Amino acid sequence: MILTDRRKKERLPLVWLAAILLLSLAFLGLPVFRALQSSWLRAGMKSPDLPFCGAEYREGKFFRDGAYLFDNGDTQSPQRARTGRYSCRLLPGQEMQFGIGVRLENLKPGSLYEASVWRFSSPRDRSYLAVRSEGGNDPFYLTQPFSYDRDENGWEQLRLQFFIPFRDLPAFTQVYVFSDGRDSVYFDDFEVSLLRSYQESEFELPVLDLYIDKPSLEKLEKKRAEALQAGLLETGPADWVKGKLKWKENESPAPIRVRLKGDWLDHLNQGKWSFRVALTGDGFWNGMQTFSLQHPGTRYFLHEWLLHECWKQEGVLTTGYDFAELRLNGESLGLYAVEEHFEKYLVERQGRREGPILKLDESGFWDGLKQQIELAGAVSPEIRLQSSNINNAAIEPFDPDKTAENPELASMSLRAGSLIEQFRQGLRPASNLFDLDRLARFFAIADVMDAHHSTAWHNLRFYYNPITDRLEPVGFDGYGTGPSNRTAFMIQGYTGPDGRKPAELPDLLFRDTAFVASYLGYLNRYSSPDFLSSFFESVSAERLPRELALLREYPQYSFREQEFTRSIQYKRAMLLPQEGYSWVADRAPETGTWRLRNLHYFPLQLLGYAREKNGPWTPLPAPIWFPAAPDRPLLLETGRDSSGAWADLENFHGKSGALVAGNGWAEPGRAELPADAAWLVYRLPGSDPVFRQKLTSSPPPVSTTPRQELFDRPLPRSDAKWQVQGRSIRFLKGRHAIAEMIVVPEGYTLEAGPGTTLDFISGGGLLSASPVHLSGRPEEPVLITSSDGSGNGFTVLAPNAASSLEYVVFERLRALQWKGWTQTGAVTFSGAEVRLADCIFRFTNSEDALNLVQCKVDMDRCLFLDTPSDGFDCDFCTGEIRGSSFKKCANDGLDLSGSRLRLESSAFEDCGEKGISVGERSDLACFDIRIERSPTGLAVKDHSVAIADHIELSDCAAGFVLFQKKPEYGPARLVVRNHKSTNVKRLFSVQKGSTLQLGERLIRGED
Repeated sequence: MILTDRRKKERLPLVWLAAILLLSLAFLGLPVFRALQSSWLRAGMKSPDLPFCGAEYREGKFFRDGAYLFDNGDTQSPQRARTGRYSCRLLPGQEMQFGIGVRLENLKPGSLYEASVWRFSSPRDRSYLAVRSEGGNDPFYLTQPFSYDRDENGWEQLRLQFFIPFRDLPAFTQVYVFSDGRDSVYFDDFEVSLLRSYQESEFELPVLDLYIDKPSLEKLEKKRAEALQAGLLETGPADWVKGKLKWKENESPAPIRVRLKGDWLDHLNQGKWSFRVALTGDGFWNGMQTFSLQHPGTRYFLHEWLLHECWKQEGVLTTGYDFAELRLNGESLGLYAVEEHFEKYLVERQGRREGPILKLDESGFWDGLKQQIELAGAVSPEIRLQSSNINNAAIEPFDPDKTAENPELASMSLRAGSLIEQFRQGLRPASNLFDLDRLARFFAIADVMDAHHSTAWHNLRFYYNPITDRLEPVGFDGYGTGPSNRTAFMIQGYTGPDGRKPAELPDLLFRDTAFVASYLGYLNRYSSPDFLSSFFESVSAERLPRELALLREYPQYSFREQEFTRSIQYKRAMLLPQEGYSWVADRAPETGTWRLRNLHYFPLQLLGYAREKNGPWTPLPAPIWFPAAPDRPLLLETGRDSSGAWADLENFHGKSGALVAGNGWAEPGRAELPADAAWLVYRLPGSDPVFRQKLTSSPPPVSTTPRQELFDRPLPRSDAKWQVQGRSIRFLKGRHAIAEMIVVPEGYTLEAGPGTTLDFISGGGLLSASPVHLSGRPEEPVLITSSDGSGNGFTVLAPNAASSLEYVVFERLRALQWKGWTQTGAVTFSGAEVRLADCIFRFTNSEDALNLVQCKVDMDRCLFLDTPSDGFDCDFCTGEIRGSSFKKCANDGLDLSGSRLRLESSAFEDCGEKGISVGERSDLACFDIRIERSPTGLAVKDHSVAIADHIELSDCAAGFVLFQKKPEYGPARLVVRNHKSTNVKRLFSVQKGSTLQLGERLIRGED
């Protein structure tokens, strides 16, 4: 039986009609057909009123798509396309190359837009999506080089969000793409979308009318003046005044008590003070009786709201936090943050039975700060007085009078205080005292969201759950006036032997393996892109109106989800261990026991061992915990209490570790493994992935180093090659074949005169801890050579001594290589003053022909010829070079690192990579320079600065190149006053952030 689709047959006439209509439109070339086709290609455009360009159509020198014209239509290319047949292609060039761009006017005030484009590029490409505005009081310029999505064909999407303020609108906004011209790049499906737009009907801020009579207001004003004078706000029971609060039309105001609120003076800004409000009797507003009204900047605007939402979603208790408009005696004070106080309604609303909320009394903390202000005039974050130590803070419930009146609450409060004290004294592990899961969630969320202000001990609040007899954290006050901007998670380095902070709560928490495992598991989860994406999606509907309400009054504030997520991913990159770099091991010769040390910045669990890399593994009877490697820069960043001494390894694993019974930490660095164990099997606690590392023993300690062995040789005596007189050693005139290492200790002077030849053969060489003075003549130079090519370097390690070389020829030498001790220069000086005149360095077999390290150099008329890598490598030196030549150097002619140098009247010819390389924070002033036949003439990088006057370039692929190569440095700067270029393919290349001044023209890397 053959089945047919009758519905399909019935539709055929309609299909044919549609096809005929479209063919007719195409034949007539109507713009309507083009518009239809363009709309099909958009596949998900968010608004038909905003621009989309698929690069399919041109109109003169523009792209045309719908109602919009886009710049640079002449970049249309059929060679590659993501959709349709065409894309925008930017070719390599000497300057910035610009592609699709559109000028937008009349964008909606109070709206958040997103520009996006798909890019296909090579690893060498440096290209960007950019948005800039002109006009208004707050013009902006934003660029985005990083991709967020990639399709199966290698196209990646750039996205960039920008906000149009409510007031002082820009005259226009321009969205475009560009590259620095170093390689070809393609762009397609360029789009601007509306993400969020403020609509008055979407969200109406609650309006709170606060009424305070004149005498009471004067009392608050007097209190504010006292706080401004003292530098801190201190409050007590006598500071409350009476007032009224109204939140509904046609209803009478409710009686309240009100006082100023806050500790720091940011709560007392002119015209926008912070208040604590307590409704009296049975009054409630939004389920709260006591709450704070404060400038939203004191909790960093929307950041705090998002933090509270995340805590709530993850089951962590937190105060209510939202926004409202506040009017004081009929005058609007604008938008305020509303923050709930610590009362029973907080816990009951979040599914907990009534129980006390406790805190550590912070009055000593504030007294310490006040004393600093009184005596020194300011607060130093490095100073902590004993009164501000967590161990000296009393434990007390909120509203102690009401608690004391209720015997049941009073009893629970005592038990809760006992739990805190047991933990503070290290009597019981955290798992015996806290709801460990919720405590781990609290810390992990605060850590991931950069809300570390909430984890300071004086901001910690704990609810006592009478059902579980455990403490739960109550999250609030995450940001103070902004994120902490840490580049590391709190625990990094904390559990290592150098990581104790006795005056902080985590001192015991991060040494409890049950807590650490739970915390690290949640840290891994909450920092994952999937969790962050899901969380932001879940709150988007409620986030939108609040964000836009904030932006109406605070247009300078912006929460950029993409940047927020990306900063978390940078920290997440450090979380999981890297296989092969996590452990160092050696075997104890007396017992065969392996001694292991964890190199990761987080604690690790040793699970077992394997005999083959991919074979089955044998678990240990119980996983062994190893503390994190100490990392002092990160520890300093976490704000270690200066009064706390670092714990040594023995103390950490002994006395301190014993405070938490059975916590599972390894005995100092030891593990019992069988002799045939070849691979360690381990993991990050709390995470599932299992890692392996080859178990290799570190080399045993040696009694002497290669340098020590050389300098332990007997003192020099006169022989056929030299004469020793007192502290002077002089090579005799003539040719000397030397098949051994000549070692000159400190306290001598080494000399040679005209007609002296030292031929280092069979691995012979010279190592001197004393200065050298070699002086030849034009017709009789001093020759340092190696006829068999095995010469073991000419190395002078004579700090704070002056050496001189005149008419000396170095040729065919290797760099020093002695039992693992190596140098890079065939000729090396370290820490000395070096005077070189009319010297030649040629045919060397080393990384550098000449390497000076931390020297003061004065060089005249020297020649570097036919070197296999760099001619002259100048590391951390100062000085001058005049009239010298660098020819046929396979890599760089002159390579500067961390140096300050003046270079005059010198030539560079046929260098394999760069004529001159200026890097690692170097300064170079060069005058009358000629560079010929080199891929790059002058390269300036990594926070270096160079000035060039009268520089001539010829037959080079690139003239002036500026960039940042190493992340620990910054961009570069070059000033070229006069230059001449002949047959230079690309005169300059300037990476973003770097600056080139070419004559009167200023070229920025972002241009």
